[in-house]
Amino acid sequence: MPSPMKESARSNNPLDTRADAPDHGRISIDRISIARNSFACLLLAIVATIVFSRDITVGGLRYSDACTHAMDGVLIHDWVAAGPDAWASPMAFATRQYAHYPLLGIGRVYPPGFAVVESAFFALFGISAITARACVVVFGVLAVIGCHRLAVRMMTPVGAAVATAVLLGMPGIVYWTRQTMLEMPTLCVLIWSVLVAWRYIERPNWWRWGQTVAIVTADVFFKQTAIFIVPIVGVWMFWAVWKKRIPWMQFAAGVICIAAPLAALFANTLLADGSATHTARVLSLDKPLGEWLNLWSLSYYIRALPEQAGWIVVVLAGAGMLLSLWRLRSGWGIPLAWFGIFFVMSVLIQHKETRYFFFGMLPVALWAGYAVSWITERIRLKQVVVVLSVMGVAYFATTGYGVRTRVEPSYTPLVTMHSERMRQKIVLFEGHRDGDFIFAAREVLGPRACVIIRGSKILYSCASDKRFDFTSYVADTDDVRTALDRFGFETVFVEDRNVMKLRETELLQSLVGDSAEYQRLDTVSLSADNGRRHRARAVSVYEPVRRHTRRIQFVDIPIPIASRTLRIDLDAMMQFDG
Repeated sequence: MPSPMKESARSNNPLDTRADAPDHGRISIDRISIARNSFACLLLAIVATIVFSRDITVGGLRYSDACTHAMDGVLIHDWVAAGPDAWASPMAFATRQYAHYPLLGIGRVYPPGFAVVESAFFALFGISAITARACVVVFGVLAVIGCHRLAVRMMTPVGAAVATAVLLGMPGIVYWTRQTMLEMPTLCVLIWSVLVAWRYIERPNWWRWGQTVAIVTADVFFKQTAIFIVPIVGVWMFWAVWKKRIPWMQFAAGVICIAAPLAALFANTLLADGSATHTARVLSLDKPLGEWLNLWSLSYYIRALPEQAGWIVVVLAGAGMLLSLWRLRSGWGIPLAWFGIFFVMSVLIQHKETRYFFFGMLPVALWAGYAVSWITERIRLKQVVVVLSVMGVAYFATTGYGVRTRVEPSYTPLVTMHSERMRQKIVLFEGHRDGDFIFAAREVLGPRACVIIRGSKILYSCASDKRFDFTSYVADTDDVRTALDRFGFETVFVEDRNVMKLRETELLQSLVGDSAEYQRLDTVSLSADNGRRHRARAVSVYEPVRRHTRRIQFVDIPIPIASRTLRIDLDAMMQFDG
């Protein structure tokens, strides 16, 4: 992989102000160049803030996984706020938190990186869907700044500005940055890990070594699929050792310090409590190996690029990739290795979603910017270059701003209206958006103020999708009645729409809605409107005509993704915090 330290490459790096001999005129020019690049980066960061934060105040959490990520941040927030007793027993605290608000993904499914940062945002700005989205937007702005700083090392300032505008304007990037998801936070850390590693190779010392080891390790602690960056940085560092640019001792120490925590993370995620079985099923979809390398699988993400990036970006990126191979400038091995290794990893995962190729969009943006850089280098009129670059940045920023945002209603009004029916009680919620209800309950009621039982834990069970580990616990209305009566629920919340077409949900709706055993107290309509797309849901609230006394002390909550159950002591849970 070409080294950024080659003398021939220094002239290609507008941020490199070093010179072999004092040249006060050159230093002055370099300072002007740095000032211009910094000003351009600031403007692009402002544009990114506007693009990414559109509709930030509309509705609640917008994607099913977003609820889990938000509650992971709440867990860290509440654990830190609970004090030394909780700090000494984090697993016991997490178990009790889950018993009250049964929605967590940290540990078995998702690494803790984003949750830790998100918890700080919750501490500063309060627990809400807006705060959760704002945390992702901040990561997005930092990613744009990092992209610009990376791009100016590899192309002209005009190309760097366009590359950054492409990143912040691609529909696939914008769409997921407006959700409370792990994609943009992880991409941000990935970009900065490349920058930090580059700086370390330029001028190696133990301080920069520590920064590189820390941030490369952090990549995977934000999202496991970021593991692809480790071999890229590893080969890059090995090449630098081979060229005697960094010491062998630092390289060996870096390998050990990165490998040890990552091995522990993947061992915990994949091997503990049977998680490996579920993970293997999700990744393979139970397909035989011969079906993995078919044309559909290999071309899925390439075919999705026009929709995710736009045809103009795809054409520019294709040209830029070929030009970077032809000219072989310093640093261009990074996006090539990034795209190649990540693409191979993505196509081998059989569960396909366009979201899973989010990280592959950075090389696309850099290649598109490089194509513009190559074109503008051949235009001698500076005024024309400036106009073209401004038009390009404006086009991509406008495209990004116009991306349609997926919005979902907030369940906070529902919980607020019925908070007294929930506080210090055990309630049932059944519906597709049960995660939104749980997050809203924590937001409104505070830590461990009620016990929520999900219908997906006592009527049926599935990991995240009906395709995976689905089990039914009821066969008819009598089974549903028995399941509800033993808890002695005072209040039952049921979404009117049966989104997954589950028979178990139909049986519950029939029992509470059509029989004389329950009475409907209210039907709350929830909506979210961003002016372009209107989402609405309705939740009916029931109470039993004759309340039954709770007959059970322990309830076993199935955790299918870990192939185990979690036993909850309801008597202990009734000792509420407030």
